[in-house]
Amino acid sequence: YVNDGSGNFSEEKVITSQADGAASVYAADLDGDKDIDVLSASAEDDKIAWYVNDGSGNFSEEKVITTNARDIQSVYATDLDSDDDKDMDIITVSAVEGIVAWYENAPLKKDKNKSKPGTFSEKKVIVTRADGGIFSNQRLIMIQADGARTVYSADLDSDGDPDILKAAGAEGTVRWYENDSSLNLTLLLLFNFIWSLIAGAMPVFLFAMFADTADFHEWKFSRRATGLVIAGIMFAIKMGVAAGGFLNLQILNWFGYMANVPQIPASIQGIRLLFSIIPAGFILICGMMLFFYPINEKLLMQIEIDLKQRKESEQE
Repeated sequence: YVNDGSGNFSEEKVITSQADGAASVYAADLDGDKDIDVLSASAEDDKIAWYVNDGSGNFSEEKVITTNARDIQSVYATDLDSDDDKDMDIITVSAVEGIVAWYENAPLKKDKNKSKPGTFSEKKVIVTRADGGIFSNQRLIMIQADGARTVYSADLDSDGDPDILKAAGAEGTVRWYENDSSLNLTLLLLFNFIWSLIAGAMPVFLFAMFADTADFHEWKFSRRATGLVIAGIMFAIKMGVAAGGFLNLQILNWFGYMANVPQIPASIQGIRLLFSIIPAGFILICGMMLFFYPINEKLLMQIEIDLKQRKESEQE
């Protein structure tokens, strides 16, 4: 409907009559030509389509993005993957499938080897990661939104990238999904490499300490009991693994974790702590205990000399 500038609107101007069960509509510049195009979602034919504006309010025939969006309820357009081209990607929500998905738009930069703006990718279901946009699991905001069926995008956590907000009528919830597109994958790979480098050497040190402990026992008590020493150490390791697993479960329970349901902020924080601060604390304690480990290099050399002399004297 054309606004004359005074709040008076013209008769309807039909863009299309082929959107069976039209459920949602949105206006955005989808092809980067500075004209506002129209995006539609129709539930009865499971279709998402858009219509090109020629700059005078005249729209093209429908350009079908997909006909496989079952019971589509809502569409929204924004630069979701923050690819610096400001191309408008599409976010959708489907009631039957119960999913939020997005379709990546071709970049606005001219490249003869790439698709033109307004060319959309296949559906990308938002679960953990989709190309440039990396999304968290569901984050529960409230459970009193009965009957709502819509999707929207905004920077909810003020980190510079657009997050996704969804309302679901059947479950009466409003949820949001955090976009972590600023995640530095190179940094993660570097940290993982450093951790693996350190962790890879730990079994070598551990089993070396097993042999040192067995030699110390023989030196101290004049009796070789390697099997008993190693068995005792392995039993302690297995008890530690069992106790650690139990402690992890108790910590998750203390933070309010519940399986197979959207997690509250406290439980998410607990999971983060279990992957960072808590194990770091235990490793620090173990490192401090090594200062009290009695078998140093000087003692170990003395043990080797004494055991060698003891065996030589026994042979004589």
